[in-house]
Formats: sequence, C-alpha cells, structure tokens
Amino acid sequence: MWHVRGNPIRGFSVLGPAVAWSAAVWIGGPASADEVVLGPSDSLALDQPRVTFGLTDESTNPATLLGPGLFNSALLDTGANGVLLAAPSYNQGENYGQPAFAFDYDGDGTIEPSEQLAQYAELGVAGTTLLDVHDVHALRIEDSDGVERVVNNNLRAFGDPTLNIGSFGAIVGMPAMEGLAVEIDMRPNATIEAQRVVFHDTIAGALIESPQTMTVGLRILEPEYTDTTFIDAGRPDLLPTFAGLPLIDNMDMRHTGGADSGGATLTADNYTFLVDTGAQTDIISEQMALDLGIDFTQTLAQGGDVVDFLEVGGIGGTVAMPLVSVDAFIMPTQGGADLVWTNNLVGVLDIDGAPFDAVMGMNKLTTGYLGAVFGGFGGGGGTTIVNPLYEDPTAVTLLINAGFITTVDQLFSAGVFDISMEDYQLLVDSQILPDTNDPLVAYNAALDLDAELGAGLGLTTPLFDKVVFDFTATDGTAEMRLDFAGVLALGDLNGDGTLSNADIAGFIMALTDPAGYDALHPNLDRHALGDFDGDGRLTNLDIAGFVDALSLTGTAALIPEPTSLALLGIAGVLLLRRPRTPVR
Repeated sequence: MWHVRGNPIRGFSVLGPAVAWSAAVWIGGPASADEVVLGPSDSLALDQPRVTFGLTDESTNPATLLGPGLFNSALLDTGANGVLLAAPSYNQGENYGQPAFAFDYDGDGTIEPSEQLAQYAELGVAGTTLLDVHDVHALRIEDSDGVERVVNNNLRAFGDPTLNIGSFGAIVGMPAMEGLAVEIDMRPNATIEAQRVVFHDTIAGALIESPQTMTVGLRILEPEYTDTTFIDAGRPDLLPTFAGLPLIDNMDMRHTGGADSGGATLTADNYTFLVDTGAQTDIISEQMALDLGIDFTQTLAQGGDVVDFLEVGGIGGTVAMPLVSVDAFIMPTQGGADLVWTNNLVGVLDIDGAPFDAVMGMNKLTTGYLGAVFGGFGGGGGTTIVNPLYEDPTAVTLLINAGFITTVDQLFSAGVFDISMEDYQLLVDSQILPDTNDPLVAYNAALDLDAELGAGLGLTTPLFDKVVFDFTATDGTAEMRLDFAGVLALGDLNGDGTLSNADIAGFIMALTDPAGYDALHPNLDRHALGDFDGDGRLTNLDIAGFVDALSLTGTAALIPEPTSLALLGIAGVLLLRRPRTPVR
C-alpha cells in the first residue's frame, strides 16, 4: 500500500437522459470540441466516505465479533490495497491474533522478541514502518442504509497499536469493494450528514436520480507487495490481504505561463492517476510538473510557481509537499468527451515505488461543496473566519502576547473571528482547523484557511450528486459513474434541461432585455449559459455558437445551477495543516 497525506494510497455504462451538447467553452486557454468544462476545482474534500466495519469469526452461529467493539468507523478508501488498523481499532480487538514468523526484520543480526510474529514493512512517502499482520478473519461491513454483509471471508488485516490516522479507527480499502458496486451519495452533506455509502451486488442497484450521468473507464492495478519477506521465505500465505486499485489512464493536464514555460501553453499527456477517495487533494509527479513548465522548487516570490507547502505523511514520517496551480485537469470519459476542471491547486510529490503517476483526490468529486457550504470560501468571496479588521497578524500577536487574549473563546468575544463558535467547531471537528486551546495557533491556522479557500479556487455550488464505482468485472477493468447535480447545457436559456428552438426566445431576451430575462429566470445566469465564444460577455458574437449548438454538434460546457446548502459539519480526515510560510 502507498501512503500519502497520512492516508494510504495503494494501490456500466449507464447513461441518463440525453443531453444536447454544443461547442465547448474554454476559459484561460484553448479547448477542443470534445471538452466539457466543469469549472474551478475545489482544493480540498470536505467529506470522504466511511463505513462501519468489524472483523469476525464466521465459524460460529451467530458469527463472533472479534473487534473493534467501539472504534469501528473506517475511511472507505479506493486508494488502499488492504485493511489497515490504526491505534483505536487495533486496541479494541479482543483476539485479532498474529501468525508466528520469526524473522530479523530490522536486519541487525538478532531476532528480537518483537520479531517473533509476522510483520509487514509498509512503504510510505517518507520511508517504511513495520506493521503487525493478523490472523485470517472475515470482514463485515454495515453501510449507510444499515445493511450488513460479509464482503471478504478470508482477510488478513494489518496495523499497529500506536498508529494515528486522524479521526478514523481504520482504513478499509479495496478488499471490501472488489466484486461489488459502491454508491457514494454526496447529497446528504447538505443536511449536515455524512455521505451515504451503499454496497450493491450490481450497478443496477444504484439508481440514477440525476438529470445527467457520465461514465469513466477504470483499469484495475493488480496488488503489488513492496516487502517480499514472506514471498522470499516461501510463506506468501502470511501476507496482508491486498486487492487491486482503480486507475484512470490517458489523463492530461494543461497549463499556461509556468515559470519555466516561456509563457507557452504546455500539456502533460497520457499519465495514469490513482482514484483515491482517501485523499483530500490531488498530487502530481515531478515529471508532470516539468512537462507543464512548472517550477516546483521555488516560491512565487523567488520566481517559481510554488504558492505554499503542505505537510503530508503518515506511514514512514512526513514531508513538506509544494503546492502549485494548474489550469486544466482533463479526464477522459467513455462517451468520448473529456471532463475538465479548471484552477487546480495540486501537490507535487514523487511517491517512490508507486505504480502510477499521480493521485486524483476526493476533492475532484466533491467540487462545489466547499464554496456552497462555506460561502465565500472557494468562490472568491473573501475572508470568512478572520474579521478583516484583524487580518494583520502583528496586531493580533501583540494582543495575545500581552495577555489580552488568552483563549480561543476570546478570539470570538474580541471580534477577531468573524464566524460563530458553532461553525468554528465544525471546522475543528472536520480537522480543517486544528483542535487547540492556543489562540495564536488557532488564529494563524484561520488566516491560512482564509487565504487558501478565499482564492476563488472552487465552484459555489456542488457539481456531482453521486459517484458510483462498479468493481464487478473480472477482466481487470471497472467503471466510475458520475451523476450530475443540477447541471445545465450551455445554451439552455430557458432552463428546461434540453437545448431546442424554445431557447431562441430566451437568447434574444437575454441579449435585448437583460432585466426582463433576469426577472423571468432569476436562478439562471444568462452570461454563463449564452457565452459561446468564452469572452465573459453575452453579445451578438455568441449567435454563431448558439446556431451551432442547435445543430447538436460538438460538446457543451456544463454550468451548475445555483443551489443553497446548510452549513456542513463533516469530519474530513487526515489533513495536516500546512506550516505558515513566507510564500504569499
């Protein structure tokens, strides 16, 4: 298994109602006729899928739960080859067991007492760590609908009694999902609930409830064991249970004006991405950054492209990962059109030994929730945590050092923080902000978050209702179905979900009587829906594009409809806050 950001990253074709696509719009660079421009990508995923799990002895009737008894909430991670028990779940087990395999794991020439039982050297971003391999058990899962099932009858979990992976007790990876269809419904986020995760025997069980869907083809990467100790000793039966990982091949990225590009538009073509629901952000390789003309070794102030650093890690330690902006993130679909996210903030990191080039985090699938939930965050709305009157860290630091502010609560009573204490606590519970009693630490973290999410890097409305993974195929392939939430085709000026002659009246009104159009369609953006030439305005120059759209040629940009969401209190996990740096 491969570990990044404290998370392990190891590694049907059903179409909804017909959609009439028109010519693509590209903002900030060229676009081909088969690109569907989704809009700015969120830089972080607020929520990630989770399940309730247990390791059991199925030979008894009823089955015997071996553990965990309490800390049984696990991150459901498509980027994890196995089932990893962290400290809470590991220590809750009554009898996980551990097979005997005396071996000099640390290579010091002596088999010590701690080396009498089977261990596996797990690879992470900063080295390896020995983890205990457990006896064979069954893995039971209870999904969000309360349905319980045995998803693996012959599983060896592994873990460590001191391992910390954040707010989850364990990571449940692909051994729980292979052979099944996994539905992740993100709409409950709007009612301050976790994502709904449901397991189905076939993809047909995951109903299509959205106006549009698109399907992405996946390739399953067979599991790879980086530690060959058991294999070399003729005991592969003692290896932890791994399953294959979902990859997307032929992914591209595009960027204009990187520090090393000479101002040109460059592409990083045909790279392989791991689809990782356990990662909150995207990570690209150093070679991809080089292909894009991006200098990831120097900050913007130094003439490079690094906008900040993020501390990432888990197994093996931590590293400071540079963050850079990339114009376009391009994903192929089975229908022929490419999905394009713009304004991407990504990390640059080579993961030694990883059989893939990059990581697509859960943030791509939850794009739009960040801005919808936190208002100005992600939508360019400016600061939402720190009161603009207190954005100068010098003044606030003086107040804290002088003893006028000694607790986090006093940051609210003094007016330094501009959100409610309840909303602040939701950010803490989500591990977006640190759980600290130190007012200076809390203030600096809030400033960082304001800068990160107030940069206009995300949509202000959710993009997807659901993502459904179909892992039932046995030929090394899989599929990812994306169900679109409230998406309109470019040119759908009357908002009925189809592109037809009925939109001509709307287009004429939008051009000649904007006030009348806005009164008739208060929830539709006439500029976004009619701007076929991509110049940011609705003018007579867009008429040719509109006529072409009615002929049903090419592919349209998708424009999310405005929606409203309640404040979301979701436990986004394993995000280590980045250190403050003099980058901005």
